[in-house]
Amino acid sequence: MPGMGEEKMSMNPASLAESLLQHATSGTDAEPNSTPFGMLMTTRGSWTLMFHGEAFLSEIQQNGPRGGDKLFSTNWWMPMAQRKFGNGTLTIRTMFSFEPATVSDRRYPELFQQGETAFSRPIVDGQHPHDFFMELAALYDHRVREHTLLSVYAAPMGDPAMGPPAYPHRTSASEDPIAPLGHHLQDSTHIATDVITAGITYRDFRLEASGFHGREPDEFRWNIDSGTIDSWSARVTANPGQNWSLRIRLPNCTAQRRSPRVWT
Repeated sequence: MPGMGEEKMSMNPASLAESLLQHATSGTDAEPNSTPFGMLMTTRGSWTLMFHGEAFLSEIQQNGPRGGDKLFSTNWWMPMAQRKFGNGTLTIRTMFSFEPATVSDRRYPELFQQGETAFSRPIVDGQHPHDFFMELAALYDHRVREHTLLSVYAAPMGDPAMGPPAYPHRTSASEDPIAPLGHHLQDSTHIATDVITAGITYRDFRLEASGFHGREPDEFRWNIDSGTIDSWSARVTANPGQNWSLRIRLPNCTAQRRSPRVWT
């Protein structure tokens, strides 16, 4: 686009509330305030348009009876639009993946990985491609007071308030060309259907709850799945320092720390 340039959304926001308004990850997930987000940005009238993503071309050759060989691509793309609306900010965000076309036979080889199905058989020593529609979402953040946000998230395909940001958005894993082995445990709901989340944020603390359809996507990756809301979750998030983000997902707890080179 004319006038579009690459910028870093890493203005070191002073609080969790300011960081969340960037909405550069999936769902309503939070990152440490110091996390940089490189993306293309431009403005069109009252709208701010943003785009970022990743693509990898991989050739895997594995010996032994459990291994396999394949040339494939993993990828994701996230366009987003924001504008002021009333006393808040409206965000429209999507996330796509062309893996249904760039990963043949509904899987690529990955030793010790397991989860979901291919041709109605459980996948073992392999990883399925992600859905073409990874997220279709609208978010509204209403500024109640200077440091207080009331937020609503609605997504036919989205990410409920469960665990940490999914691996494509975690600095520790964002440059991995294939899914980490813990993907189906740590990121099990990063593509869920019929998600509704409401939350309130004050400075560096956030409380939120979600309702969603609690099923993994089926193996037909080009369509949009749907179902009744039958699952619930709640999460408390705190960013006590610029390099820290902690969350409690009832009844489990996760934590992150960002340093210049590594997260733990």
